Amino acid sequence: MAILSAYTLIRMYIAAHLTIGYLLITNPRLIAEQNFVFIMGESLGLPHPKSTFHLNPLATSLLGLIFILNSISDFIAVSSTEEVSRGYWDAQAPVRLTFFFLLTGYTWLYRGPRGTVTTHPVKNSLVFSWGFVEIMWLFWVYTQLREEKRGAQLRIAMRKRELMRMERRAAGIVDEEDEE
Repeated sequence: MAILSAYTLIRMYIAAHLTIGYLLITNPRLIAEQNFVFIMGESLGLPHPKSTFHLNPLATSLLGLIFILNSISDFIAVSSTEEVSRGYWDAQAPVRLTFFFLLTGYTWLYRGPRGTVTTHPVKNSLVFSWGFVEIMWLFWVYTQLREEKRGAQLRIAMRKRELMRMERRAAGIVDEEDEE
């Protein structure tokens, strides 16, 4: 049994995305100058984002709004019935993991020699750090979903069975189990 359930991890993931979206709109410099981003960039020889990253409010605000929209849609999905939510996250987690594996792989493999300055907007420590954290988080969510899958399938089947039993009673059909 894990300390945190898959849905708790997903809600924390959503809260992190809401926070990042808010910060990208109000104070993008705070994100660009995080120590974690600097350490990841230095340890892997990745260039840091341009110092003008936070001076482009249109781009960072749009990115912040995309983060907020994504977190709202994820929140609606996780707040749905267990069957709908589980189907959504069972499909989303591997797709997002694949995307972020490709993004971080591209950023790291094509980073160029150490100490060079790149003008490419994706090959920097901020993008790599974001992708790396997303991979860690989504892999944790994915493994938790897989671990909890059997129990969820049993709960969903029991709910369906009970719903069918209630519908049969409402229609006046008596089950053999109910007669005893």
